[in-house]
Amino acid sequence: MIKQLILSVLITAFQLFSQTKAPLKNVTIFPSGAVLEHIIEINLKQGEQTVLFTGLASDVDLNSFMLEATNYTNVMSYRYIKDYQSKPSGDKTKKMEDKIKDYQKDVQKINNQIAIENQSIMLILDNKKLAGEQSNLDVKVLSTYLEYYKEQAKQVYNIIENLKEQQVTYNDSINILRKQISALQENPMKNTGSLEVVLIAENSNTTALKFSYYAPNASWVPTYDVLCEDISKPIIIKYKAHVTQNTGLDWEKVKLSLSTTQTNRSNTQPILQAWYLQIYQRYNQVGSDGDVMYNTVPSMESNKMKKDSKQIDMAQKIDMAVSFAFDITMPYDVLSDGKQHNVTIQNLEVPCTYKYYTVPKLDKDAFLLAEIADFEQYNFLPGEAQVFLEGKYTGKTLLDPLVTEATMNLSLGRDKSVVVKRERVKNTQSRNLLGSTRTDSYEYKISVKNNKNKAIDIIIKDQYPLTNNAQIGVEKLNHSKEGTFNEENGVVTWIENIASKDVKEVKISYKISRPKNLNIQGLTN
Repeated sequence: MIKQLILSVLITAFQLFSQTKAPLKNVTIFPSGAVLEHIIEINLKQGEQTVLFTGLASDVDLNSFMLEATNYTNVMSYRYIKDYQSKPSGDKTKKMEDKIKDYQKDVQKINNQIAIENQSIMLILDNKKLAGEQSNLDVKVLSTYLEYYKEQAKQVYNIIENLKEQQVTYNDSINILRKQISALQENPMKNTGSLEVVLIAENSNTTALKFSYYAPNASWVPTYDVLCEDISKPIIIKYKAHVTQNTGLDWEKVKLSLSTTQTNRSNTQPILQAWYLQIYQRYNQVGSDGDVMYNTVPSMESNKMKKDSKQIDMAQKIDMAVSFAFDITMPYDVLSDGKQHNVTIQNLEVPCTYKYYTVPKLDKDAFLLAEIADFEQYNFLPGEAQVFLEGKYTGKTLLDPLVTEATMNLSLGRDKSVVVKRERVKNTQSRNLLGSTRTDSYEYKISVKNNKNKAIDIIIKDQYPLTNNAQIGVEKLNHSKEGTFNEENGVVTWIENIASKDVKEVKISYKISRPKNLNIQGLTN
């Protein structure tokens, strides 16, 4: 009877309180923060019971919890508990410390053995000296004695050498373990959280419990790999995300969703207030390098046109009312270590128009650009891109879809097979000194040679100088007729098609007059 009573009390206690780990299934990551969703099936008895779910993130927004239960089970209340773990890496660190002690004992044994062997060498040397002092010994016998002692000493020296090698091996192992312990102490074991939930089940059943919450210590940023194998083919853009999390909980085989929603923004709609006009006073903000900075707000083109393109989706794009999200189709592991983890969103084959661009007055190289039309369909976000041209890494560029033009230009780097040269034409240089005025004539020739095995289109830019000083006069003489002149900034633009192995030349010329004793800033030959 007493045994039955004890058993009944234990069953009741288990029914009132049990503990289980709640698997993490889904994570929605925002530019700042993430929503973590746990799903678990539990066996419940009829009536009220308390269950402690372990394995939650360490830092959470307590107001963000949402809980759902199935099979006529009601959630009565819940309480979040933060679990603190005092010792970094616990058992793992202790095992390494114990191993270090074992190695240190082995090193001491070797030291003792080396001392013994050194004593043996001293005895051998003493015996060898004693044998040499015995003058009554036959030369042949003496030689045999000396050879014997020499062989003995050689064997002992070999033993000592082997012992020292073992000692080095043990010491190396000790150093490696100490470095590992130091690394673990720098990145201590993550704190986790638990959720205590009071449930009422109408009958005994298996209930699926789902709960989610917001954890601030996570983020993602877009990044890209841009590959151009040949300028006759579309570019390949690998759309990726750098995911970082330090929630205290390792995400193992979870389904990820990458959202563009800014969680730190207010969700309250704006309300117009009375608009009072004031006198405008302009001011410039000066940066740390002395440059004047102006804030600009880019606008987006609303006209969208669809164009065929091949893409391999690693994520499904979901449109939402105020943002969009990418559902990653593969489960991922993301450790809680604060480091960047690469997540592939999709691989895109993007049609584009290739063109070259050069401003030889500033840089003698030609830059390859990929002009992408209808780029809105790819849902690009501003981000850094690693560029690979014809299988070689050429550097980084910025993929910026926040442009007002109908197309987006993506710089793919310098192409040394397009040779650009800008030189001042010598036979047109002249200087006229008339009275107190000096007039200089300038003519520049820009030549572009296409060493590629196919024709290219290239944009060439140069410029006329401008002046707002009455003492300086600028006379625009001429530029090659194909060039387009912009009166506002003095820039001349040529768009040329150059056949393979061919050379194209353009020219620009002007005169500058000024007082003889006046030096002009920025004037180059």
